[in-house]
Amino acid sequence: RQYNRCNHRYELVFDRDALIEEAADDAKIDSIKFSFVDLHAVQSKAAPCTVDLCGVVVGFKPVLAFTSREGKELVKREITLADDTATSLSIALWGERAKQEDKVFE
Repeated sequence: RQYNRCNHRYELVFDRDALIEEAADDAKIDSIKFSFVDLHAVQSKAAPCTVDLCGVVVGFKPVLAFTSREGKELVKREITLADDTATSLSIALWGERAKQEDKVFE
């Protein structure tokens, strides 16, 4: 990934010759659709499952690097997510997502 100056994954850069024009909405382009589930409802789902969650990171642990039984180097970080149902959930992040700087979770 290349460096960018903004605190976001993507950056658009325009030079002085850039031409920006309003475009009509294109209904053929799908928008991202979420089906949010509260953390309390996750308890009743059969594992494994995929859900869309919306919450606040209320805690996180340092990155943990270890070797699996098969000899593979792994990286893991646990975060705790909470929502307005007064429920919290520990979530394991693996690989590159686990290596994000602490400030991402603060």
